[in-house]
Amino acid sequence: MITVPSIPHDEAFNCTEEALRTLAAWLERNVMLMYASCWRFEYTASSAAPHLPKIGDRLQFDLPSSANYQLLRDHHGIDVLIYSEAPEQLAGRIVSQLKLGKPVALDIDGYWCPWITAYRKGHIDHGVCITGWSEEDASFIGVDSYYGQSEITLPHDHLLQGALNCYTYELQQPSTSFTAKAWLSRIAGEFHASGTLDALRRFGEELAHSFNFARESEGEPVYEQSRFYLQFDRYRRSRRKLAKVLAYLAHEVEGEVPALIRPALEAEQLFKHWNAMHKLFLKLFLSGRFDSPRTMLISEWNEIVRQEEEIYHMLAEQAIEASGI
Repeated sequence: MITVPSIPHDEAFNCTEEALRTLAAWLERNVMLMYASCWRFEYTASSAAPHLPKIGDRLQFDLPSSANYQLLRDHHGIDVLIYSEAPEQLAGRIVSQLKLGKPVALDIDGYWCPWITAYRKGHIDHGVCITGWSEEDASFIGVDSYYGQSEITLPHDHLLQGALNCYTYELQQPSTSFTAKAWLSRIAGEFHASGTLDALRRFGEELAHSFNFARESEGEPVYEQSRFYLQFDRYRRSRRKLAKVLAYLAHEVEGEVPALIRPALEAEQLFKHWNAMHKLFLKLFLSGRFDSPRTMLISEWNEIVRQEEEIYHMLAEQAIEASGI
């Protein structure tokens, strides 16, 4: 077995991302610049898509993961290879990598993970890091940083039942040099080009006038499985990623860059507002109430939009100063 320590779970990352972060930490590499394009918000107004009555279906979070992996390869030197094949082939590939002394990240149906509450109860995608296998016990051994498990045991037959994808890696020298401030132009430019501020405002207008919890969760066993909940949660996490990307640029790339510290702190505050909004949605859904607290909800959303715009202007100004314009 390869000794791969678990890492503290960070709310910015989903389980697969945590498995990859666990691998990167073991490799003594970082991953943060793979999320440099995370700061966006895409939303289609009902007038432009009348065939999609649910707001959740018009929230779009579709940045190709391939773009993230290219950034990871170019700037952190970790070339991730993703395999989606028959479980028997995945199992063989995992064992081959382990024999080379290389742990593997694995996506698996949580229904087959004995250490989580979804075991034999519900089907959810889950990500772990596989660090060894035992022919004697017919099982794989691993780490689940998302759930804080430093050692997990996955029976071989469970992996064959539930395996979805595996992630191997090759190391290389980072191929792209950069400076911290040079990234600001890219981050601010992508935010502007994606039309995020306009989309945030359109979302707020519809939230104020026609949001309906019953419609958003229609056809789903629980609100947490609705597209609205899942897409909003992805955007919430992306704001935490933004804060971590800016903190990485401010502190770790060229030493201390004081001008970037404030935007990083503001992005952390922005995440807290998104987090409060996310929890408020859940609380209101569980209470069955929405109309009476609508004013409070819109007020919180307007604060989010204000902060998003303020951070954008901070970064845009820094980018202009860095370019000498």
